[in-house]
Amino acid sequence: MKFGNSKSRLKLINKRLEMIRKRRKAVQKFLKKDIADLLSYGLDDNAYGRPKLFNDNILIFFGRDCPDKCKEAVQSLIYAAPRFSDLPELRQLRTLFTSKFENTLETYISKEFVDKLRQVPPSKEMKIQLLRDLAQEFCVEWDSKALEQRLHSPLLLLEDKTKYDPLRQ
Repeated sequence: MKFGNSKSRLKLINKRLEMIRKRRKAVQKFLKKDIADLLSYGLDDNAYGRPKLFNDNILIFFGRDCPDKCKEAVQSLIYAAPRFSDLPELRQLRTLFTSKFENTLETYISKEFVDKLRQVPPSKEMKIQLLRDLAQEFCVEWDSKALEQRLHSPLLLLEDKTKYDPLRQ
């Protein structure tokens, strides 16, 4: 693998990223509708367990030494590669850069970038707000207060988990 191919690999990565973004957008739309359906059936406990946050992040080239202005970008790419299995070109670039620069760039990783890629589970408040937004987006009349009360009472939540979920058959 040579660095001369980096530009063409980046073009391939950009095309693949666009496909991935479109696919994720379609899946996200389907998941939103699924949650709205659960809310409309009164299965807000099931809907509460469904929200997922999607990360839409990423995106480089080069001589012998890594230029100062590119060190953070290269290290970010090396860090991101294993987290995006949909991009085999990214893994190839990671292999290329790690063999070229070894571990000399580890200190250049952006904390903000690492934080954006970190998958932190959404808080209760974030989930409930997402459910409210989806109910509004899909014109579902839903009052979040009952779910919020059940979430604060573990016994009620356990009883409600035995409810029938028509979408899980």
